[in-house]
Amino acid sequence: MTQPDPAALWLQLAERDLQKARRLAEPPPFPEGVCFYAQQAAEKALKAVCCALGAERVPRTHDLVELAELIEQLGGEAPPSAPLELLSRYAVAARYEVPMPGPDEAAEALQMAEALCAELAERLPAPDEAGDEDEADADATTEPEEE
Repeated sequence: MTQPDPAALWLQLAERDLQKARRLAEPPPFPEGVCFYAQQAAEKALKAVCCALGAERVPRTHDLVELAELIEQLGGEAPPSAPLELLSRYAVAARYEVPMPGPDEAAEALQMAEALCAELAERLPAPDEAGDEDEADADATTEPEEE
């Protein structure tokens, strides 16, 4: 059986996290959840690009700037660092720091994550452009792991 394309899997997970963030933004909003899932979506979209660029291993990190640096090391173009720095802090801060993010901050985080994910998705080849099934076989180290 052929392994699914790891970049496509990461991108699917990113879209699911965006959906979660959008739902948590609906009234009554849960801003800390919106921020957390916005960060998670951005992280997984960056990992998708890393896989598409041939990363042998995708690091287990929530640091979006570190993932952008890996994209550059792999020969890709890193997205701007400002949104990455802001979103990175929500991996932990949105869940544990007081004061929690408010609705305006959550809306900004979601908007940044949506824009970043859309930009990164455009960089990935369409499924029929990814090559034949033999080329799509993925090394297990690049597939998403349970966190």
